[in-house]
Amino acid sequence: MTLVYPPYSAQSIFEGATGLYALSPSQGISTIGNTSSVQRLGNAPTGITEIDPLRKKLLALGTSGLYQSTSGTNWRRIPLPKGWSLLQGKFVNSSLGFVVANNNGPAGSAAIDRTTNAGTSWNKVSTPFRPLVVDPISKNDLWVLGGTKVPATNNPTKNVYQMEWNLYNSTNGGKSWNEFVTNWQTIGGIDFLSTQDGYVWAGNYLYHTSNGGHSFVRYTLPSTLANQGILSMAFAPGKNGWALGNSQYPIYRTSNSGGLGDLSYDI
Repeated sequence: MTLVYPPYSAQSIFEGATGLYALSPSQGISTIGNTSSVQRLGNAPTGITEIDPLRKKLLALGTSGLYQSTSGTNWRRIPLPKGWSLLQGKFVNSSLGFVVANNNGPAGSAAIDRTTNAGTSWNKVSTPFRPLVVDPISKNDLWVLGGTKVPATNNPTKNVYQMEWNLYNSTNGGKSWNEFVTNWQTIGGIDFLSTQDGYVWAGNYLYHTSNGGHSFVRYTLPSTLANQGILSMAFAPGKNGWALGNSQYPIYRTSNSGGLGDLSYDI
């Protein structure tokens, strides 16, 4: 992995149709190629934790709401149902998007909701698990990190549970789900580029599938990243990717899926 030095720290990074985007702790948005091509676009609304770069628009998501802009300034707020708290989201285009939200449920609960009209209305997507991250490829093809409660290990107290995280895929918009059992105790995130090609990061490892999740190649992250923990990752076609550690600076870049000594395995 090589290093990219943006002019300031970042709290998260996102890959879009026109390149890599970074969101700073002070809500600044920039496009980043290298030190000579960093372009500051503007500031996201207060409370934003994610940027979703679409081809001609930027979406900003956070607990404060959902916003849309064409330039990174002059944000328009997209009304959400009363009582919603956004946890994560991803749009396929300016009209079709999915979010993970606590939509008036008990504390700690979450559900996936879908809009096909840029947030004018929303429909719930049923899941037999607690969704954490949704990454849609199309209206029907959805990848999700989800958790289920399992009895806590090495704990004599009854009725004590922990979350076990697995990877799920639906090819019919959430009517049914395929579970890829991974049993991860810690989880980072996912970034699928197509139905077949996707990345998952958990703990000190990065996992890459090129066959729709039926098998993965596991890469051990460099110690400089693993020791501080992964804050954010983003990927593009051609095995190109970027990683941001908890130190928030610098950004790491790879052109070979991040691999140093890989281990193939099936799940």
